[in-house]
Amino acid sequence: MAYGKIIFTIPACALSLLLTLFPFLFCPARGKGQADAVQLNKLVAHARQSTVKARVLGNKMTVQQANDFFDEADELIDRNLDGEARELLLAVCATKLAEARHFRLLSRTYKSEMGDTEKGRPANFYLDKALALDPNYSEAWMEKAKLSLIDGDVDNGLKLIDRALTCKPPDSGCAHVKANLLATKKRFKEALPWIEQAVKFDPDSASVFRDKATILENLNRYDEAIAAYKKAYQIKRQDWTVFQMVRCLETQQKYVQGIETLNLLLKDNPSDGEAFRTRARLKVKNKDLAGALRDISQTIELEPTATSYLERAKIYKLLGDQAHADADLKKAKSITDSPF
Repeated sequence: MAYGKIIFTIPACALSLLLTLFPFLFCPARGKGQADAVQLNKLVAHARQSTVKARVLGNKMTVQQANDFFDEADELIDRNLDGEARELLLAVCATKLAEARHFRLLSRTYKSEMGDTEKGRPANFYLDKALALDPNYSEAWMEKAKLSLIDGDVDNGLKLIDRALTCKPPDSGCAHVKANLLATKKRFKEALPWIEQAVKFDPDSASVFRDKATILENLNRYDEAIAAYKKAYQIKRQDWTVFQMVRCLETQQKYVQGIETLNLLLKDNPSDGEAFRTRARLKVKNKDLAGALRDISQTIELEPTATSYLERAKIYKLLGDQAHADADLKKAKSITDSPF
């Protein structure tokens, strides 16, 4: 979900995985990368030409030209060329042909994962411009609700999404945003029918199924949550989703199934230290201390952190090997005390 996610406590393993993987989830082959770079350069060059053309045309711009500029800007944003899209849209929005959708798209060029953080809050400013032109523009109300969710102003976000839902017709994405807002307030029972509605609107969205799974997990409906996580993983393979499935299995004390799930993850990525760490924890709970020791040792080989040494020390202690436990405790302390 690129905009405000449901806010829950994420296990350290999952959070660390997200931080280490993003944005290198996919690394294209050299040939494809070069082709993509050439294509991006062409898009940038064309965008600059279009911006100059739009500025020269001004109010002489035709409706068809304005539509073409809009479509070009939309593609630029999809390719993460926000700056180029912004300049083109500013040129169009300065004309008499500017519509609510132009200002809404312009607002997207200022929005980031952190929300509307630039001075003057331009994303909200341009959404307000859109609503001044069309107060019944559901998507603009919805975008403002998303920004409120990212800001942590959930109560205001609920007011905004309810306003979006009064528009005829409401944007299909409103159900997903409403579900996220309710879930953030821990009103999971109320959130569930909204996320179910979002699934109907967008059955090919991994983020919708992930959020559905998280809501179900918080309702202690673990088997249904796992099914939803699996569906999300089928749509978009992300290691984070696997860790969430494992968490559900661990909560149900289904340690063997959790271990088997991590086996599949490690088959695809044998250098995933967090996966070895998590599997070690499950093996301890499953009374396989020797297997846990091997896994946490592999984690240390990949990621020699103080936390990993502390975890291995606990396993050595459970095995009755106090000498190795003390050695790992000493190593953990040396890492913690290091000024580097």
